Amino acid sequence: MLHTLQKLLGEKRKQLTIPIVLMSLDAVFGIALYIILYLAVVNVLSDTLTANRIITYTLICLVSVILRLVIYRNAYYLCFARGAEMCGEMRLDLANHYRSLSLGYFNQNSSGYLLGTLTKDLSNFELVITHTLPSIIKTLVMAALILIGTFFINWKLALAECVVLIVALPVLAWGNRLVEKYGAQKRKLTSKMISIVLEYVKGMKVFKSHNMTSSHFSRMTDTLDEIRKTNVKAEVKMAAPTSMYSVVANFLLPLVLLLGSYLFLGGTIAPDQLVAFMLMSLALSALLIAFEHSYNLLKDLKLAVKSTR
Repeated sequence: MLHTLQKLLGEKRKQLTIPIVLMSLDAVFGIALYIILYLAVVNVLSDTLTANRIITYTLICLVSVILRLVIYRNAYYLCFARGAEMCGEMRLDLANHYRSLSLGYFNQNSSGYLLGTLTKDLSNFELVITHTLPSIIKTLVMAALILIGTFFINWKLALAECVVLIVALPVLAWGNRLVEKYGAQKRKLTSKMISIVLEYVKGMKVFKSHNMTSSHFSRMTDTLDEIRKTNVKAEVKMAAPTSMYSVVANFLLPLVLLLGSYLFLGGTIAPDQLVAFMLMSLALSALLIAFEHSYNLLKDLKLAVKSTR
């Protein structure tokens, strides 16, 4: 997917370097809040939490939040502004490309397909650049930092979390294949419906000029019914990988509690290390769920990106 985006954007992709770096910095300052939470919990467990430390932790959190607000605002503004500008230029390039094609190309492709590519697909591609891509990058950076941090605490529990992540990858790939399969069917039916609508609109003048009326548009209703059935079938098929991924993502904390308690009772890890892993597992689970939402959108738009190549 990222390789496809690079090919589509070409040299324009360099304009996204600064926004991506800023989103990564936002993720780093986001980790600072989890670190402060961990330190506060450790101080409570060791009965060393004082008023001065509370003030220090509060000031650090306040500075981190302010910095995140500034970075977040500038990063997303640059993503929106530069992404919209690049997609505007791409619309012009695609329109000029269509103008240079022979009539045979337009005879082979329906008007619904061409119109859908110029409007819906490019709008979806713009959504990828301006919204989905920065969110996924931020989520991946935060997840990577948390996962790397766990290896400095206890490598055994960190490996257990890596196993859970590895199990989640085939589930994502399964869902991706289903989206491509049913997404292609929906795109084909949608293009067919647009072509039928355009045909009916063009034929209205003929109908009215001969005082002809029609009470039932069979081809349009049949196509709409096919789209509805395909959407329902796709949602039913996607329920299994989506629910399985949710179970795997939420399994991190129970796994850490089980293995961590075993290691704690065996004297392998300290109480503060167990608390740190519990907090990191909660944060990592939340990030995985957020990634799944963004990744679902990215999968839905993958076909649109391919269409605009």
